Amino acid sequence: MRFAFIAKQRHIWPVSCLCEAPEVSRSGFHAWLSRPPGTRVIHDAKLVAAIRTSFKASDRTCGVRWRRGKADTLLHHSDQGSQYTSEQFQRLLADNGITCPMSRAGNVRDNPAMESFFSTQKTERTASKVCRTRNEARAHGFDDIERF
Repeated sequence: MRFAFIAKQRHIWPVSCLCEAPEVSRSGFHAWLSRPPGTRVIHDAKLVAAIRTSFKASDRTCGVRWRRGKADTLLHHSDQGSQYTSEQFQRLLADNGITCPMSRAGNVRDNPAMESFFSTQKTERTASKVCRTRNEARAHGFDDIERF
């Protein structure tokens, strides 16, 4: 770490001055410069490259920490539309093990995950994308849903 700092600063300050503060010898620094990188450095460089590739492939979203654990069951969030509140639709969800939390109209306590998704969709995901066709927009939307 000390030698790396000296290597970065040696174009600004004399090496002899830079070696004084951390109490290292100039010969030790020059020996460090001529040594090949160690296996740990090589491994770390490959890991950093893989992380950067993954980050770019995810449109710079991969790597964000989860704020909450994953749900035990699948949830279906919807509005109060008649197609969602119908007995037939509710039975279909229940038969497939899907929970449909629904509170009274105007009470949004059961829907914060979807509100968060659409907020992220508007501010971070679609603001930077220009779609030329509907199919391209659908593909971007599908990709966002898969990542969320």
